[in-house]
Amino acid sequence: MAETVGLLILSAAGATEAASGFGAAAVTLEIAGTTISAASIVGAAAITAASIGLSYALAPSPDVPKPENGSQAIRQAVPPRVRGYGRNRMAGAYMFFEAGGAPPNTSYDVIAYHHGEIERIAGVYLNDDSVTANIDFNNFGTLLTVNPTADGYYGGGHVTLELWKGTTPQPASSFLGPLSPWSPAFHGHGIAYLVCAASAPSDPTDFTKFFPHQKPEPSVVADCALVWDPRDPEQDREDPSTWPRTIDNPVIGLIDYLTGDPEVTGGPGLDYDIAVAPVLDQLLIEASLCDDTIAGEPRYACNGWYQLTNNPEDVIGKFLATCDGWLSEGGDGTIALTVGYYREPAEPPLTDRHIVGWSVENGVAEESLINHLDITITDPAQKYVSAPIDPVEDEESIAIYGKHDQPLDLSWVQSEAQGGRLGRRGMLRLNTKASGTLVTDLYGLVYIGKRWVRVQDPRIRVLNDAVIEIQSATIRRADGQVVFGWKLVDVSQLEESIALPKMYRQDGSFLVRQDGSVFTRQAA
Repeated sequence: MAETVGLLILSAAGATEAASGFGAAAVTLEIAGTTISAASIVGAAAITAASIGLSYALAPSPDVPKPENGSQAIRQAVPPRVRGYGRNRMAGAYMFFEAGGAPPNTSYDVIAYHHGEIERIAGVYLNDDSVTANIDFNNFGTLLTVNPTADGYYGGGHVTLELWKGTTPQPASSFLGPLSPWSPAFHGHGIAYLVCAASAPSDPTDFTKFFPHQKPEPSVVADCALVWDPRDPEQDREDPSTWPRTIDNPVIGLIDYLTGDPEVTGGPGLDYDIAVAPVLDQLLIEASLCDDTIAGEPRYACNGWYQLTNNPEDVIGKFLATCDGWLSEGGDGTIALTVGYYREPAEPPLTDRHIVGWSVENGVAEESLINHLDITITDPAQKYVSAPIDPVEDEESIAIYGKHDQPLDLSWVQSEAQGGRLGRRGMLRLNTKASGTLVTDLYGLVYIGKRWVRVQDPRIRVLNDAVIEIQSATIRRADGQVVFGWKLVDVSQLEESIALPKMYRQDGSFLVRQDGSVFTRQAA
């Protein structure tokens, strides 16, 4: 569930105006010396629906394309534009296809594979065969002859490619000049596309020798959208020509998606100066945590693509799922983003002085129990398709209750180790020792936009001195109260500074694999 802030129209606390969006005059309250703004976020619905990444991944939406959809271009009258972050295999959509020659013996296909300029081409597939060419693929606008594979496929000079980077402006293709209705006026500004020409061999009996899968279907492995990286002083947010590369950091990518031009990113178009600029330093701390090296790779990397028609909350969920991210709207209209790296809460504990009601559910009901997580990632070694990795299992629970499966869809993750770390964090969230609600007075507004909160209430046994993770927050306007949904956090399972050799269950036993080996804890 998400943290819902909305409009803080708190007349009971003395607020008499409501802010209706970015740029509106803010209504503020002062609670225990902390100023809380009533500014609302344009696009808050998107943030609300995707506040906890692993929760999204545990209940995936079919809206965002699967990675294997990147191997086959679609034929559609008005296809959706596609865009990606990091490195992805992409096929896009047909813009034009025609037969040329007299008699016709060559097929010409024009495929738009990315909306906006890309960094580079890392590889090309014809059908599911990885191919090379006589010169580097990144000689954009140059005719390339595909080299034969080890089996001789696509050889004999029968396949020619022309690749375009998607710059603005972009020269017109001269390769397609003679083909009507294609015209030199067709430049494709801001569209990364390719032209694939496949000519039939003079001897029809050789056709299957060169084209074992009939007409070749091209796709590319691309380092995708160029993204502004605020960590680089040489880059100017207002000048995309200073952005040299794509980004696989989920925080930097999410900033781009949330605040970029919706016509370019398909995102909610939040006002950067209000939503991000005041908290940029904190967001960059989260970005650095993602880049920290864990066993020779970044803690959290993000590589994925989407259609601009996809619901923003689904795309946001994909970003957050790669980093166990938690996203909400702050009380002042900024975004509050915390990645999956535990830190002790900086705010004073929430105590019985301000807690006016509560509910507690101990453990997880049997009908809701999950003891087996089936994790899938995108595997570059398997041509960028969904691939299972080792599941996370609770064998003791399975022996007692039977197997209760749950998929964990990490399609924007391309590392098995990262997928495993996220799977273990997901299992901890599913099998929390306690959850419930807390009702506070208006002091609870201090914790709006905070992921972890320390609670000290001797009236509640499990919250006598404990840390909770906020799952939702609702303002009760008439009552002057804040209602939090929460889950208990076992800090010892999340703190990287505490080296635990095994992943423990609530009863003190530990998680094991199917082969009986123990899950060892890595830096999470």
